[in-house]
Amino acid sequence: MKLLINLSNHLGGGGLQVALSFLSECRQITDNEYHVFMSPNVARQVDRTSFGKNFFFYDIPSVPFWKLSRVLSPLEEQIRPDAVFTIFGPSYWRPKSKHLEGFARGYWIYPESSFFKMMDFCWKISYHLQKNIKLFFFKKEADAYVVETDDANKRVRTLLGFDPVYTVSNTCGAQYFQPEPVAKKLPERQPDEFRLLTVSAYYLHKNLEIIPSVIDILNNNPSGKNIRFVLTLKPEDYQKIIPLKYRDQVHNTGPVPAKECPSLYRECDAMFLPTLLECFSANYPEAMAMELPILTSDLDFAHSICRDAALYFNPVDPKDAADKILKLAEDKLLRKHLAEKGKKRLTAFPSAQKRAEHYLELCKMLSENIQNNTNLL
Repeated sequence: MKLLINLSNHLGGGGLQVALSFLSECRQITDNEYHVFMSPNVARQVDRTSFGKNFFFYDIPSVPFWKLSRVLSPLEEQIRPDAVFTIFGPSYWRPKSKHLEGFARGYWIYPESSFFKMMDFCWKISYHLQKNIKLFFFKKEADAYVVETDDANKRVRTLLGFDPVYTVSNTCGAQYFQPEPVAKKLPERQPDEFRLLTVSAYYLHKNLEIIPSVIDILNNNPSGKNIRFVLTLKPEDYQKIIPLKYRDQVHNTGPVPAKECPSLYRECDAMFLPTLLECFSANYPEAMAMELPILTSDLDFAHSICRDAALYFNPVDPKDAADKILKLAEDKLLRKHLAEKGKKRLTAFPSAQKRAEHYLELCKMLSENIQNNTNLL
């Protein structure tokens, strides 16, 4: 199969991690020819010399979304692929070839989320305008869609009024099982220091603004002063959401390349994810693979992924978050128990290799015009 992998619209976040993992795993599946459209951000993280002769890379410049089609269509005409796979849309482009497109827009399919209650009127107006524009492209640019959970599958069918929609579970990249040695990113530990890691770019729904309020409460407890938060934000985002007086307790590494993330997990004691809205955050299986206990939001999407392998808190209640942090920091047996539960829960998710194989199977089905009524791979 000649496959065009469209990563021209990937800027960062979890979608970038999935894209890089998929590319890496495709190296092991050598009976296909891969043509890869890369955004500048993807290109910076791809070592082209590590790929075989069946890979062809194309640098796609950053252009306004309405101009992408003019850039991509002539290239598709030259390549003439059997299928096109856009890891996560919208791609703002309708290929002539059969097109599989990923969907991971939690905002659109969970309108009941408490996240929306926190947003002001102007934000909501802007959000609905952007949603309508992007939905317009989503509905017309693909022949099939793929999501990461069964619940998202049902909701996307309703939102788009479209079939087929397939499910391929998210997971963590292979680097979490074969981590490369890299230099430490954090300063030397202070006595009794307990580190909470949040691997994320800045998005409103990640709810990172809660951290200063949590620190205020932690600092009223002698043990709480030993808690340190570790973030991976761009410097400007870190400065925007973490006031100066809290920065002694919040270390920011800046964005971390995917291959270096396992090392960062190893330098920390637990994962802290106060998110209000997700389809399927890869942070959960990543923490499980690195045997870190998970502290996360007491919301349905988190429970559906973590089950009993996490300690949950109310993500809009800083006191509840602080209480659960202290509970975890002070209870070594609880940390061990959650890490063991996480390791067991991880077996429910596919390997990165299996996920890549499932994606390729769907692309092959599309290219051969095979209809498959099975929505879970």
